[in-house]
Amino acid sequence: MKYLAIMFLIGFVAMAVFGLFFMDQWMHQSDGGCIASTMNGSAGPVCPMNGIELFIHHFTAYQTFFTVLVPLFVFFIVALVVLLISERSTVPGPFPLADFWAWPNAGRGDQYRSKFIAWLAIFEHSPAF
Repeated sequence: MKYLAIMFLIGFVAMAVFGLFFMDQWMHQSDGGCIASTMNGSAGPVCPMNGIELFIHHFTAYQTFFTVLVPLFVFFIVALVVLLISERSTVPGPFPLADFWAWPNAGRGDQYRSKFIAWLAIFEHSPAF
């Protein structure tokens, strides 16, 4: 999980850095067709030529992306967690979630283990331990 978070962070930083470098590639033409200009509602599809104005112009476009995507991403993660918890609580298994975390029932693992070994002993001709 730690490596996944590191890879996600590296990918995000790489996209941000290389996106800023490649953003200036088409902006010196008069018909650049800047997507950030159409998103911000500017008068034309031409980006500002000044470096600071160019950065602010595109940064506000990135802000628009994140104001839409972050709540959607948070909703997706919350829905996934709720789904996993509901699936875990409805599937019967040798270690139910409520019994696993409850303090008085902490020793139930030995009971399940002994029942499992006794069940295995039925299929072989050796005594159960």
